[in-house]
Amino acid sequence: KVIIAQTFVRRYLAMKRYSNYLPQYRSAKRIQALYRGYALRTRHTYSATMIQSYYRGYSVRRSLTMTYAATTIQKVWRGYVNYSSYMDYCVEYNAAVQIQRSWRGFWKYSFYVILKYETTRIQAVVRGHQERCWLSIQDECARVVQRWVRSCLERKRLHRARISDMLQSSLVLSFREQLACR
Repeated sequence: KVIIAQTFVRRYLAMKRYSNYLPQYRSAKRIQALYRGYALRTRHTYSATMIQSYYRGYSVRRSLTMTYAATTIQKVWRGYVNYSSYMDYCVEYNAAVQIQRSWRGFWKYSFYVILKYETTRIQAVVRGHQERCWLSIQDECARVVQRWVRSCLERKRLHRARISDMLQSSLVLSFREQLACR
Protein backbone atom coordinates (compact mmCIF):
# COMPACT_ATOMS: atom_id res chain seq x y z
CA LYS A 1 0.00 0.00 0.00
CA VAL A 2 2.79 2.40 0.95
CA ILE A 3 4.94 1.23 -1.98
CA ILE A 4 2.12 1.90 -4.47
CA ALA A 5 1.66 5.40 -3.07
CA GLN A 6 5.40 6.00 -3.29
CA THR A 7 5.40 4.80 -6.91
CA PHE A 8 2.66 7.26 -7.86
CA VAL A 9 4.37 10.13 -6.04
CA ARG A 10 7.74 9.38 -7.66
CA ARG A 11 6.11 9.14 -11.10
CA TYR A 12 4.33 12.44 -10.55
CA LEU A 13 7.51 14.17 -9.37
CA ALA A 14 9.53 12.76 -12.28
CA MET A 15 6.92 13.95 -14.80
CA LYS A 16 6.82 17.35 -13.13
CA ARG A 17 10.62 17.61 -13.19
CA TYR A 18 10.77 16.39 -16.74
CA SER A 19 8.09 18.82 -17.90
CA ASN A 20 10.05 21.68 -16.29
CA TYR A 21 13.22 20.59 -17.99
CA LEU A 22 11.63 19.73 -21.34
CA PRO A 23 12.33 23.13 -22.96
CA GLN A 24 15.83 23.11 -21.50
CA TYR A 25 16.31 19.53 -22.58
CA ARG A 26 15.28 20.38 -26.13
CA SER A 27 17.59 23.37 -26.09
CA ALA A 28 20.42 21.28 -24.70
CA LYS A 29 19.74 18.64 -27.30
CA ARG A 30 19.84 21.23 -30.04
CA ILE A 31 23.07 22.69 -28.65
CA GLN A 32 24.57 19.25 -28.39
CA ALA A 33 23.56 18.44 -31.94
CA LEU A 34 25.13 21.63 -33.17
CA TYR A 35 28.22 21.03 -31.07
CA ARG A 36 28.56 17.46 -32.30
CA GLY A 37 28.22 18.64 -35.83
CA TYR A 38 30.88 21.23 -35.21
CA ALA A 39 33.09 18.75 -33.34
CA LEU A 40 32.78 16.27 -36.15
CA ARG A 41 33.78 18.93 -38.45
CA THR A 42 36.66 19.93 -36.26
CA ARG A 43 37.53 16.43 -35.01
CA HIS A 44 37.29 17.32 -31.30
CA THR A 45 34.44 14.99 -30.39
CA TYR A 46 36.36 12.76 -28.03
CA SER A 47 36.84 15.28 -25.21
CA ALA A 48 33.22 16.48 -25.26
CA THR A 49 31.96 12.91 -25.24
CA MET A 50 34.21 12.06 -22.31
CA ILE A 51 33.11 15.10 -20.33
CA GLN A 52 29.45 14.29 -20.98
CA SER A 53 30.01 10.65 -20.08
CA TYR A 54 31.70 11.51 -16.79
CA TYR A 55 29.06 14.08 -15.94
CA ARG A 56 26.21 11.69 -16.73
CA GLY A 57 27.85 8.90 -14.68
CA TYR A 58 28.32 11.28 -11.76
CA SER A 59 24.71 12.49 -12.03
CA VAL A 60 23.31 8.97 -12.22
CA ARG A 61 25.48 7.74 -9.32
CA ARG A 62 24.40 10.69 -7.17
CA SER A 63 20.75 10.05 -8.02
CA LEU A 64 21.11 6.31 -7.34
CA THR A 65 22.92 6.96 -4.04
CA MET A 66 20.13 9.23 -2.84
CA THR A 67 17.47 6.75 -3.99
CA TYR A 68 19.32 3.87 -2.33
CA ALA A 69 19.70 5.85 0.90
CA ALA A 70 15.98 6.72 0.94
CA THR A 71 15.06 3.12 0.19
CA THR A 72 17.36 1.85 2.93
CA ILE A 73 15.91 4.29 5.47
CA GLN A 74 12.36 3.25 4.53
CA LYS A 75 13.27 -0.44 4.72
CA VAL A 76 14.87 -0.06 8.15
CA TRP A 77 11.94 2.01 9.44
CA ARG A 78 9.36 -0.48 8.17
CA GLY A 79 11.32 -3.34 9.72
CA TYR A 80 11.47 -1.50 13.05
CA VAL A 81 7.75 -0.71 12.99
CA ASN A 82 6.83 -4.29 12.05
CA TYR A 83 9.16 -5.77 14.67
CA SER A 84 7.84 -3.39 17.34
CA SER A 85 4.24 -4.23 16.55
CA TYR A 86 5.13 -7.93 16.51
CA MET A 87 6.83 -7.66 19.91
CA ASP A 88 3.83 -5.76 21.30
CA TYR A 89 1.58 -8.51 19.98
CA CYS A 90 3.80 -11.20 21.54
CA VAL A 91 3.80 -9.44 24.92
CA GLU A 92 0.03 -8.97 24.83
CA TYR A 93 -0.54 -12.55 23.68
CA ASN A 94 1.69 -13.99 26.41
CA ALA A 95 -0.01 -11.78 29.01
CA ALA A 96 -3.43 -12.97 27.84
CA VAL A 97 -2.28 -16.60 27.96
CA GLN A 98 -0.91 -16.12 31.49
CA ILE A 99 -4.14 -14.47 32.67
CA GLN A 100 -6.23 -17.27 31.14
CA ARG A 101 -3.96 -19.94 32.64
CA SER A 102 -4.17 -18.35 36.10
CA TRP A 103 -7.95 -17.92 35.89
CA ARG A 104 -8.52 -21.48 34.71
CA GLY A 105 -6.29 -22.81 37.48
CA PHE A 106 -8.13 -20.74 40.10
CA TRP A 107 -11.51 -21.80 38.69
CA LYS A 108 -10.59 -25.50 38.61
CA TYR A 109 -9.12 -25.39 42.13
CA SER A 110 -12.19 -23.54 43.47
CA PHE A 111 -14.48 -26.04 41.78
CA TYR A 112 -12.40 -28.90 43.24
CA VAL A 113 -12.53 -27.44 46.77
CA ILE A 114 -16.29 -26.85 46.56
CA LEU A 115 -16.87 -30.32 45.11
CA LYS A 116 -14.72 -31.94 47.80
CA TYR A 117 -16.56 -30.03 50.56
CA GLU A 118 -19.99 -30.96 49.17
CA THR A 119 -18.93 -34.58 48.68
CA THR A 120 -17.71 -34.74 52.28
CA ARG A 121 -21.00 -33.29 53.51
CA ILE A 122 -23.03 -35.79 51.47
CA GLN A 123 -20.86 -38.65 52.71
CA ALA A 124 -21.30 -37.44 56.30
CA VAL A 125 -25.08 -37.31 55.89
CA VAL A 126 -25.20 -40.77 54.27
CA ARG A 127 -22.86 -42.30 56.86
CA GLY A 128 -24.85 -40.67 59.67
CA HIS A 129 -28.06 -42.11 58.25
CA GLN A 130 -26.46 -45.54 57.84
CA GLU A 131 -25.07 -45.41 61.38
CA ARG A 132 -28.45 -44.37 62.80
CA CYS A 133 -30.16 -47.19 60.89
CA TRP A 134 -27.52 -49.65 62.14
CA LEU A 135 -27.88 -48.36 65.70
CA SER A 136 -31.67 -48.68 65.54
CA ILE A 137 -31.27 -52.27 64.28
CA GLN A 138 -28.75 -52.99 67.06
CA ASP A 139 -31.08 -51.36 69.60
CA GLU A 140 -34.01 -53.44 68.40
CA CYS A 141 -31.89 -56.59 68.48
CA ALA A 142 -30.66 -55.71 71.97
CA ARG A 143 -34.25 -55.24 73.10
CA VAL A 144 -35.23 -58.61 71.63
CA VAL A 145 -32.26 -60.30 73.31
CA GLN A 146 -32.95 -58.49 76.60
CA ARG A 147 -36.63 -59.48 76.45
CA TRP A 148 -35.69 -63.10 75.75
CA VAL A 149 -33.08 -63.13 78.54
CA ARG A 150 -35.57 -61.56 80.98
CA SER A 151 -38.23 -64.04 80.03
CA CYS A 152 -35.72 -66.90 80.42
CA LEU A 153 -34.60 -65.54 83.78
CA GLU A 154 -38.20 -65.07 84.87
CA ARG A 155 -39.10 -68.62 83.83
CA LYS A 156 -36.06 -69.89 85.67
CA ARG A 157 -37.01 -67.88 88.75
CA LEU A 158 -40.58 -69.11 88.51
CA HIS A 159 -39.30 -72.66 88.06
CA ARG A 160 -37.08 -72.31 91.17
CA ALA A 161 -39.95 -70.73 93.03
CA ARG A 162 -42.20 -73.67 92.13
CA ILE A 163 -39.51 -76.12 93.06
CA SER A 164 -38.88 -74.32 96.32
CA ASP A 165 -42.64 -74.18 96.94
CA MET A 166 -42.87 -77.87 96.16
CA LEU A 167 -39.95 -78.62 98.44
CA GLN A 168 -41.45 -76.54 101.15
CA SER A 169 -44.84 -78.11 100.80
CA SER A 170 -43.25 -81.57 100.69
CA LEU A 171 -41.22 -80.73 103.81
CA VAL A 172 -44.30 -79.45 105.48
CA LEU A 173 -46.15 -82.60 104.52
CA SER A 174 -43.32 -84.80 105.65
CA PHE A 175 -43.18 -82.96 108.98
CA ARG A 176 -46.92 -83.37 109.36
CA GLU A 177 -46.65 -87.01 108.57
CA GLN A 178 -43.82 -87.41 110.99
CA LEU A 179 -45.74 -85.53 113.61
CA ALA A 180 -48.87 -87.47 112.89
CA CYS A 181 -46.98 -90.66 113.28
CA ARG A 182 -45.71 -89.91 116.67
